[in-house]
Amino acid sequence: MTTTTTTTTTTATATTATTMTVTHTDTAPLLWFAGPVGFVEVPLDGTADQRLDRLWEAFDAIGADVSPEQRLGTAVNAELLLQAQLEQGLVHLANCFYRTDGGEVMHAVFAVSVAPAETGGPLTFAARTAEQWAAARPAAEIGVLDLPCGRAVVATEDRTVTVPGQLYGLEQASESRFRQIEAAIAHPDGVHLVRVVLSTEYLEHWSDWAVVMGAALRGLSFRDPLTAVRERPVAQLPAGVEDRIRQAFG
Repeated sequence: MTTTTTTTTTTATATTATTMTVTHTDTAPLLWFAGPVGFVEVPLDGTADQRLDRLWEAFDAIGADVSPEQRLGTAVNAELLLQAQLEQGLVHLANCFYRTDGGEVMHAVFAVSVAPAETGGPLTFAARTAEQWAAARPAAEIGVLDLPCGRAVVATEDRTVTVPGQLYGLEQASESRFRQIEAAIAHPDGVHLVRVVLSTEYLEHWSDWAVVMGAALRGLSFRDPLTAVRERPVAQLPAGVEDRIRQAFG
């Protein structure tokens, strides 16, 4: 059973509060991450109709001029992605709707999954997996990224999903194209794999979405951020400096 709770922690600046999502299962250790700013979490235990209602509300919030066709297309693609990711240990899903200066409405999906996997050790996982992905996914851009929580293998690629025709009242199925950036990180326990994925159909502003993904990855942690702050050593002033400060300020 997957359990998700939300707590609030404080960043290193001691002035900014960041909401952290804490996710764990009956067998996997805890995982902390901060959902990207502007993304709204989707309850995974809801029905497809409930998720559709939430998407409609999100569209209404940014403007009633969004066409029914765009709303339906976005809803269908989001649901297809959700169903595929649930099979991969999905623990967190969030949507973002954004209106550009030109009036275009864009949509992106952010997802985190944790699934059992023999990673072969966190230290060598990223390099080994990068080689495997490069061979299996020749059209993808593959790389290794150093993160505060460890090394991640990252893939960026264009993908397609088949959309059943009956969803649009058509006889034949169609295909929908989207771009995704996927990061895979070996959990320190050695037997779980963490995947973080951001995907969107709107490629004109892909560089902006990539920045959002980078910030989310840097916020990933396998330790309670509050514990890390409490355990951080207190800086010690050099001998004599503290006395001089006291003399200067009385």
